[in-house]
Amino acid sequence: MRVARFCTVVAILLYFGFHIAECDINFSLAGADGQTYNTFIAKLRQELSIGTQKVANITVLKHHVSSNTQRFLSINLFNYNGDKITLGIDVFDVYVVGFLTGTNSYIFKEAPDLAYNKSLLFPGSVRENLSYTGGYDDLERRGAGREDIPLGLLPLDTAITNLFRRDSTSFRRSFIVIIQMVSEAARFKIIEAKIAKNLYGENTFKPDQAIISLENNWGALSKQIQKAQDRGGVFPNLVTLTTSSGKPLIIRNDSDPLVQNGIALLKYMSERSVEYSITDDTVNESNGAFLEIMEIHDLM
Repeated sequence: MRVARFCTVVAILLYFGFHIAECDINFSLAGADGQTYNTFIAKLRQELSIGTQKVANITVLKHHVSSNTQRFLSINLFNYNGDKITLGIDVFDVYVVGFLTGTNSYIFKEAPDLAYNKSLLFPGSVRENLSYTGGYDDLERRGAGREDIPLGLLPLDTAITNLFRRDSTSFRRSFIVIIQMVSEAARFKIIEAKIAKNLYGENTFKPDQAIISLENNWGALSKQIQKAQDRGGVFPNLVTLTTSSGKPLIIRNDSDPLVQNGIALLKYMSERSVEYSITDDTVNESNGAFLEIMEIHDLM
């Protein structure tokens, strides 16, 4: 696995107002396994976390940048043959806004306005605007649902290959794989752990209702965790998730093990008054915590 070593320095310089070329984060399937995948996700979180703040000891993503050039991160994904695609990631929410293959770039419908600026994202490429968004509703509308699409090394290889070859008939399915294995894994440590556990050989797994429930409720969890800071950590509104066995799982406060050990990133929500703590430039992981969440809540 290849991860750009200079990205942290670049991000720090950008934070202090130096305008330099954006850095890339790389992940290659050649030699990839659970450990290299964890390193990749940790690096992505580290870049997203620089210059941010924390609530309930969880990183809250940025909601403004000092320069438009800092709005997107580039992530290079390589398949087993070494073919490369580049994802454009919005640092505000970890959404994939588009991708680049060769000299051709594609941007999702309803992406942030800055994503359509060719000088900011994939400069010099031949641009095509897709007719659908990167949301699951649109991606699943003409293809299989998340519960029917396997995740793993081989599905990721197929997804990268389809995008590299510009096979538009497979774009939606390919992005369902990529978004979960990149964006959702960055947001949720518990999803990262589930994926990493299954990254060996030809092994795959299909997301169950517990994982899909987490993905669908990231915004709600982000909002309640931040609003709870004025209420002693108690959520103003309960968040109801679903366990793997189909039982409702109610999250009431920010001390819940799932919140403290399962969530890595929060989307910034403005409807609150919160006291922040400044984050450092490192991201600590705990495999033991992952197992604790799985055991306590039966999510996996």
